[in-house]
Formats: sequence, C-alpha cells, structure tokens
Amino acid sequence: MRFLLISTKISGIKNIAEEITIQFVNKLFRDSMLDSGHIKAIYGPNGSGKSGICHAYDLYRQIVAQESALKNPLIVASLRKLVNKKTKTFSIENTFACSFEGEETVLYSHRLCVSVASNIPLVAEESLQCIDKRGNKRYLFFHLKDGKVIDTDYDFALSSSDTAFLRYGSCIPYLRIGNGPLRKNGKANRIASVVYLFALSLYVKYGSQVDTHPAFFAKEVADIQSVKDIATLDSSMLFGAPSDEAYYWSGPVSEEGEVRAVVRRMVPFLQTINDAILDVEPEFRREDEKHSHALLRFLYDGYSVDFEFESTGIQKAVRMFDLFMCASRGGIAIIDEIDAGLHDVFLTKLIEFFALYGEGQIIMTTHNVQLMKPIKSLPKSIDFLTYDNMLVPWLQKGSASPSKAYLQGSIAHLPFNLKPADFGPIFYGEANDD
Repeated sequence: MRFLLISTKISGIKNIAEEITIQFVNKLFRDSMLDSGHIKAIYGPNGSGKSGICHAYDLYRQIVAQESALKNPLIVASLRKLVNKKTKTFSIENTFACSFEGEETVLYSHRLCVSVASNIPLVAEESLQCIDKRGNKRYLFFHLKDGKVIDTDYDFALSSSDTAFLRYGSCIPYLRIGNGPLRKNGKANRIASVVYLFALSLYVKYGSQVDTHPAFFAKEVADIQSVKDIATLDSSMLFGAPSDEAYYWSGPVSEEGEVRAVVRRMVPFLQTINDAILDVEPEFRREDEKHSHALLRFLYDGYSVDFEFESTGIQKAVRMFDLFMCASRGGIAIIDEIDAGLHDVFLTKLIEFFALYGEGQIIMTTHNVQLMKPIKSLPKSIDFLTYDNMLVPWLQKGSASPSKAYLQGSIAHLPFNLKPADFGPIFYGEANDD
C-alpha cells in the first residue's frame, strides 16, 4: 500500500489567510509519479507562515482520525489559537493517490473546513470525491455543509441527530467506525477507511518537540496490502507517547519489545553523526503491571551519558528518527525546522538519500540553503513562502542556483533587500557605511 500527496490547499491558519497551494507532482497524474515527489522543502523568512503549514496537516490528521474530534478540549484549544483571527475559518484540501497491491491507483480529494466564528469550533463544510488523473471529478462521495448533505452520488439522508453529531467532527471516522447511515455500505466504508488511513499516514513534528514515536504505528500501516487489512490495525500503537520530556517513551508494557527493536535500528543512524557511540540502551521503569516508560542511556568507551545530557544534535536526531523511519516505510513526514541542531553535511546526505531512495514523502520547513543542492533538479521540490502568503515554486532553469537566487532576493515576491549597513541604526543609532 502506498499514498502520494499530489497537492494541498490551505487557508485560515495562523497568518496564512488566503489560500495557498502546495503542489508535489504535476497536476496531470501518471502512475509513474508514485516514485516521485519524495521531498518538498519550504523556505521563507521568519513569520511567513511555514509552521502554520505543519499545524494545518497536524489538525487535519487529528480531526480525521478521531470521531467527534471537536469535542476534544486539546484540539479545541489548538484551533482557537491557530485559526486566523480575520477569517475565523480553517480550510485544508488534500488531493492524494492511493495504490494497493494488485489494484488500480485511485485519486481522492478531501476538503475539510472548520469555523471558530462562534468561539466554538464546528465543521462548517466537508467534501470527498474521487477524481480522474486529469483532476476532474469522477465520483462525488459527499458534500456536507453545516452537517447537511448538499450533494452526493449516493442516495442517502442524514437525520437531525446525525447533523448535530457531524458538526463536531469529520464524516470520515463517523462513516468508518460510527453508526452513520452508510455504515453497512461496503463501498462507503472502503472509501472512508482509505481516507482515514491516509490521515494516519501523516506524521508531524515541530522543532525540538518530544518524539511521539509514530514508527510503532507506521510499521502496522506499512504491512497493509488491501483495504480489508485496515481492520487489523492496532490503533493503540498510534498513541504511545511520553508524558514527560525526561522520558524517551511511555506506554503499555507489551510494547517494550518494539521499543527495543526501534532503539537497535536507531544506533547505526546515530553513529553516522558520532561514531564514538558504541550502543544505546533503553532503561525501562514500570509504573505498574501494565504501564511502563523508558529512558535512554548512551554508551561510549569507558563512560555513559543519559539522554538529557547528550549534545543538541544527538537529541534532535533521536527525536527525528521515527519520522525518517516512517518516510522509509511509505509514510508522509512533515517536519518543521528540520535543520535545527543538525550538522549541514549529515542532513544534506540524509535528504539526498530520501530524494533518491525514499518510499514515502518528506515535507520540511527550513532555513538551510545547503539542503537545496541535492534536490534543486527535482521537479516540485522547493517552494518559497512570502510574507504576503504567496507560495512561489522554484523552476529549474539550466544551472541556475535556487540558493543564490534566494539569498540575493531575486525570488518573486520575496526580496530581502538587506544590507550589513541596515543594522547600524539598530545598534549605534546611525547608519554604518562600512
């Protein structure tokens, strides 16, 4: 099973008021594109909205993955903080390809719109359709507005209780695991399950955020070869997450073996950064018979170091490892500030590896222009986000350098026009012409 993000449209998140479109592959889709679009690097000045893009994917994943998600106080609190204060409406539309083994690749477009106009987040609109490889509508599964059916290629109706219920969450988990009117319809359940699984295949991480260990769940997802296999997923593995920054992992005792396996695979990854590391050992401390948490101890020649005292680069690499594992298994890793704390040479080679051999996709925001080198010739791999919400794609022209164009302020709508002398009045009260 494989997913490929074709495009994403986002509006109403943080300072991104107007809609932007992130294109990963050409609009006219071909099956050969399943092996492209592995890397998307988004550049832009501080405050341009790069983190908002990551938040948009994260909110989408949470809302689609949980029934009645807008009754979850944590999601509600996030929406109130993140939705643009002028639009008061957050919208995201993902167009993606889904390919199961031995089956035809199918394209879906799923749009979700959440309003916070009344200070109570509600689903204002949602639509799901199958599209052809030219992007034209092939089949409309549903179009809901304020919980009511506006249009559909299915003949079904929603009761008043259904309408009220759907205001607080996506229709996807409702159709897949709830008691909706299409619950027993095989095709409806199949399509809802595909979108549900796509949402779960998005893994988001911000800066130095504590790892949520999505690799445990990604391993389950990677083994799926048909829609029927979705029913076998152990969704509890999705939520194995530390409750304290001092812990590497926290979860049920039954998952300790999986934690050891992940740590074993992580050791050679860390050794590419620091070959003095001999081994990494998880130290489990059980709270009771069912619950456990783990710390990490790094072993060197003659001494050991706890995770909290390791270098910033090693800590960042540990926290990023699961997302890279997900990308290697066909998942979609969305990483904010991927360059924070990691050495240029290490990160450049790592991104080059995923650009050439990746099975999934990596969407990253970054300020590191060195990362442009291994991906500059790949179509749709570099975008520039401006202060006025323009997303400018890099189009390769001969041997032109995107890093040089970016630093010299020659990207459309993004002229830095910054000179060393501009700092003179700030620090000395007058211009410095030197």
